[in-house]
Amino acid sequence: MLNTILVAVGLLVLLAGYGVHTGRAERQRLLARRALAQRFGLRSSGREAGHHRTWPQFALLQRGKDRAAVDTLGGPIELGGMACTVLAGLHAHEEPDRNRTGTVTYHFSFLVLQAPWPRAALRLEAHSLAARLRATVVGDGDAMAFESLDFQRRFRVQTDDERFARAVLHPRMQDLLLDSGITRLEIAAGALLLGDGETRWTETELAQQFDFVARFCALWPATLRTDR
Repeated sequence: MLNTILVAVGLLVLLAGYGVHTGRAERQRLLARRALAQRFGLRSSGREAGHHRTWPQFALLQRGKDRAAVDTLGGPIELGGMACTVLAGLHAHEEPDRNRTGTVTYHFSFLVLQAPWPRAALRLEAHSLAARLRATVVGDGDAMAFESLDFQRRFRVQTDDERFARAVLHPRMQDLLLDSGITRLEIAAGALLLGDGETRWTETELAQQFDFVARFCALWPATLRTDR
């Protein structure tokens, strides 16, 4: 009987400790989110249901059913001297479960930026090891080639306008991408999308995405702005 009581007390202590830790972690997360919102002058929102309709050009945001953006930061923002609109958060969507008897809700982090850019499309993805080896042996299909071997080995770039892509991916922009840790970037219809469709960013990682976008916009070619 005494052992049973001691075990129960121990479990209660563990649960209480876990609750305290979880509560502290959530408070720290909210403080970091508030600081990021204040830094860029953005609003915080619990749930927005129309982001996939606002940016229909991105297949990543069209995944599943009952789509919504949750735990978001968004609003007008000035980057690189350009008036833009940003939305960042978790893309939530439902897909059938393995037994096809119900649904499972999935989440991944994203950041989308609407800017005064041309409507040309560009997609950049980090090569997997297997893709790097395949590209070395048999080539890389419709992917663009670059003079920088480091950039060529790291990323696969596809576009519907090669002049546009080469203007965007000038040497300094390539250096930024090589140093950034970005694994996927897509530009289409004057908007940029960050996110790989799987990863959930920490608050620190989310702040890093905003820092990257700010530097990306600072290096954006003036000749590719539609607000001039």
